[in-house]
Amino acid sequence: GSKSGSESDSDSDSESSDEESEVKLTKDQEDLEAANVAVVLRCRPMLPHEVTKGIKSVVRCDTRSHEVHVSGKAHNFKFSRVYDQKTPQRQVYLEAVAPLVQRVVE
Repeated sequence: GSKSGSESDSDSDSESSDEESEVKLTKDQEDLEAANVAVVLRCRPMLPHEVTKGIKSVVRCDTRSHEVHVSGKAHNFKFSRVYDQKTPQRQVYLEAVAPLVQRVVE
């Protein structure tokens, strides 16, 4: 079936009609929706003052494998879903939160 989602190549938080945000669920989205517990991570973008000071990010988000790699650490972390620094909040909501909210209200 189809649920509210966001096109994966969306780079803006701009408003869109319900028709534009209606997409078929991918296998990962179906797995996430069917799970009793899902842990979703969005790596935040560097803040302007961090960029100005030349601070480098210590995390690398792999959206395909759903892993986060922390530099200088011996551990990598696996999540139900991982969003990188370029992912808008709207996409995170539409793909990871809205389906769960819909299940609760049904």
